[in-house]
Amino acid sequence: MTADGLIIFWEKKDDDGLWIYTAHRRTADEYFTEITRLFPGRHPTISGDGTELIFLGMNAQRQRTLCSARRRNSDQPFTRAVEIPEFKNLIYPKCPCLSEDGLMIYFRTPGTDGQIVVSERKNRTATWSSPKSLLGPRLEKEVSQFSTWPFLSKDRLTLLWMIEKPSSPPLLVFARRSTPSASFDSFREVDCGSLPDGIRCPRFVDATKELFFNGHEKLGSNFFIGVVKGFSLPD
Repeated sequence: MTADGLIIFWEKKDDDGLWIYTAHRRTADEYFTEITRLFPGRHPTISGDGTELIFLGMNAQRQRTLCSARRRNSDQPFTRAVEIPEFKNLIYPKCPCLSEDGLMIYFRTPGTDGQIVVSERKNRTATWSSPKSLLGPRLEKEVSQFSTWPFLSKDRLTLLWMIEKPSSPPLLVFARRSTPSASFDSFREVDCGSLPDGIRCPRFVDATKELFFNGHEKLGSNFFIGVVKGFSLPD
């Protein structure tokens, strides 16, 4: 989602593979329309201004890596997507989430022992830093291997993510910290009776107070995009 909540991106399985789609709406009270197919790929995330799209594309060896596509403003087409050089050795990462200002990215590293990490850059054309763990040592030990789909609030104090254990339904949880440099050391389940079971990919839009999410394709036949209106980040 863009920061204003008016442009959405998602992945969809077509007959010729998985593709990134986008759609627009004029206000938060309307449905999304003008659906456009963009790139073959998975797990799209967009900068707040809608000018940089990062997703899982294919490299020359047909392996999933993080790729980026840019445009000058949100009503123009994207340039050709390219592999992000700093992450080219991370094969099959998951769940990227780009911060609103485009200067931080969060994702899950590859493998069954993957972890939620963060990488930063000084400006939108600078190189990305080496990824480092986003969770504190306690959470890293307790839930890291089950953690997916991170989303960090604009003030960088609230972290939403999913815990997906093999023996239980996916759980939407959150953690708080006192400053952007502190660690996330404990978590709680998000108490929201409006959420259906089996969701993933939480994305909060502060401008419209909406929580968007996907249905989990492994837990039902209907893969959907849903929204909770009037949502506030937990304290």
